[in-house]
Amino acid sequence: MTTDNKKITEFIGIPDRQFIIPVYQRRYSWDLSQYNRLWNDLLNINKYNKASHFLGSIVASANDQI
Repeated sequence: MTTDNKKITEFIGIPDRQFIIPVYQRRYSWDLSQYNRLWNDLLNINKYNKASHFLGSIVASANDQI
């Protein structure tokens, strides 16, 4: 496995992109307040023209590698 820094825009808005949360991650459920906090963080990145914002780790793989 290799790691790389990517812009979130490289994941969002790309046609034919699907996000899957693995079964072992589903116990970490969010309620509306956590979704709102994430959404507001994303909006503030643009609003305040932030150069970067740490969102945590995202693991991505091609369908043929799952």
